[in-house]
Amino acid sequence: MREAWSLQLDIRNYFMSIDKQRLFKMIQARLKAHREEDAHALWLTRTLVFHDCTVAPVMKGDPRLVERLPPEKTLFRAPVGTRASDRQPE
Repeated sequence: MREAWSLQLDIRNYFMSIDKQRLFKMIQARLKAHREEDAHALWLTRTLVFHDCTVAPVMKGDPRLVERLPPEKTLFRAPVGTRASDRQPE
């Protein structure tokens, strides 16, 4: 049986604040780039760790549903006070 690894995190805003270069180097140290399966895992790890989901996102589904998410769970909602609907009439 092959060894398998899994990592699942749901820590509020944690992933956006960690040193991605350090995380990648820690994972890279456990993989052997000369092995084909590790080379694929390394490519996927690099793609996921360094991907910036705030650049050119593809939004699918009803965009109004984003408004139902808690503020800490989305990067796509402007901070309160910056939206036109938040401003007081003059």
